[in-house]
Amino acid sequence: MIQSARNLLTLLVLIWLTCLTTASAQVKDAEEERLYGIVVTRFDSSDKEAFYKANDEYRQYVQEKGYKEKYYNSWNNEIIYDINNDHFYQALKKTEELEAILQQEDTKDYDHFVNYLKGVFYGTREDYDLCREYLMKALDQTEPEKNNGDQVAIYQMLANINIFNDKEEGYKWADKAIGISRNTYTLSGSLGVKAMVAFTHQDKTVFDECYDRIKTIKQQHPDDYYPTYETYIEMGRKALNGQYDEAIALTDSIQSESERLEFQAVIHHLKGDLQTENVTLKDLIRSKERRNHEISVLVVDDISHDLELNKERQERRRAYVIAGIIALVALSIITVLLAYFGWTRRQHLKVMKAQNKELERARDHAQESDRMKTAFIRNVSHQIRTPLNVVSGFSQILATQIDDLTEGERQDLAERIEHNSSFIANTLNHLITMSEAESIRVSDSDAPINCQAFCEEIVRIFKPLNKNLQLEYTSSVGRDATVKTNAKMLKGIILELLVNADKFAKEGKIILDSQMKDGHWILSVTDTGDGIPQENIDSIFGKFNKIDDFSEGLGIGLPFCKTIALRLGGDVAIDGTYHDGARFIVTIPQQAST
Repeated sequence: MIQSARNLLTLLVLIWLTCLTTASAQVKDAEEERLYGIVVTRFDSSDKEAFYKANDEYRQYVQEKGYKEKYYNSWNNEIIYDINNDHFYQALKKTEELEAILQQEDTKDYDHFVNYLKGVFYGTREDYDLCREYLMKALDQTEPEKNNGDQVAIYQMLANINIFNDKEEGYKWADKAIGISRNTYTLSGSLGVKAMVAFTHQDKTVFDECYDRIKTIKQQHPDDYYPTYETYIEMGRKALNGQYDEAIALTDSIQSESERLEFQAVIHHLKGDLQTENVTLKDLIRSKERRNHEISVLVVDDISHDLELNKERQERRRAYVIAGIIALVALSIITVLLAYFGWTRRQHLKVMKAQNKELERARDHAQESDRMKTAFIRNVSHQIRTPLNVVSGFSQILATQIDDLTEGERQDLAERIEHNSSFIANTLNHLITMSEAESIRVSDSDAPINCQAFCEEIVRIFKPLNKNLQLEYTSSVGRDATVKTNAKMLKGIILELLVNADKFAKEGKIILDSQMKDGHWILSVTDTGDGIPQENIDSIFGKFNKIDDFSEGLGIGLPFCKTIALRLGGDVAIDGTYHDGARFIVTIPQQAST
């Protein structure tokens, strides 16, 4: 998909933030305006620490003053900054944090903030299906009279993601934005989006109509005019009027290499210079490959940074514990020495030996942590970079050679793209879920669940990707049987085991079984795959351990299941007596512990 959409989406966000700022105007506050001015100044800076510091000071001030809209807006500023600077992992985490804050405060008037930001996130990642889904949710949460500016921005973005895809869809949403624009600023922006749709689809009649209206607005309202699309529109006007060299010259002002190459390819196509167009498209593919590699490295760096912070916090806590133990031991030694000098000397030697063993264990643990970190970075780098390259390459084939492909070939490429995109999303979700699992209190959401309904829901939503596999469900549990546990976390365990079985079993069936025994709910997932070698059974639940280093996954699925099951008061184990594949057994107490 054409990279320019990413930058145009970001420009639309600025319109939305302007609407938010206008809508949230409260008491004039010189200090608030001063702090916000610093944030705006540093928004375009690459010095992220300086921007974060300025935004934190602004957020703390407006929170203390009780300026709710401006407080939420400070989160928007930081999330958009992270998206602009390709820190997608951090942006997604902060969006989810903002969503939690809104849910906790039960602030219904601002629910569309989060869905709009998620739409922006997936739009900049060129996942337009998810982008559209979240934008439609945000649209449903707005009211025409109360959120007019927000609705205009949403319509503009819905039109924007269709600039290069669907002319009719692009026109539909652009016309909606034009129809509800209440000022010349947003009207000129809406007309600009429609003009871009017309340019990319060579609709000169519609383009000229939009161009004339924009020109009139600029002449009559120079102080209330949206200039962001000016270069793009002038470039489109020259290209559609046959001034191809002048249009190409205007692309020199576009900073993004991929965006510049894409517009040049469009202009060469209009000119009929297919040879130059093909050369430009090849340069574009290489540019996108470099871009995808840079993004994958940045994502890994952000995740690695989070892991380092967690490790430092754990080491500090461990240091405090060791310091407390040493202080207690020292006090005990001094007390005993006052009466039993000879005896305490022998005790002192024992304590020193115990401390040496503890230090040896700490050293071994540190070495193991370093090994896990190295394995983690290597796995994440490979598991994300490879499908990204696949998605990028196949997308270019579909974009440039679709007329030369058969229906079967197109379907195959689409399925491969969907598979790799889903794999990347699932990988990041795994990491986020593992991070949350370290701090979540599973007992907070313990509630009675119906065993049969729980299993039937899983069978309904899980469909094996391997067409040679069938999912069967067996149960000896009564329809009214219930268990008090955390349904969300237990569902995550069972789905992870089913996905694991789907991945390693080549044919046959997967069986989900449910039964009650000795006050415990026993859930088992059985497959007809190759099974797990005897020598790997003891290490299979270790983090980042994989039987096959070249298989998909990070080696965190089974450790995740084990960790959550233990926190639910149960356990996950492999059935060593089953040899026709692999069978994992989940044990959950019928009454959760408090």
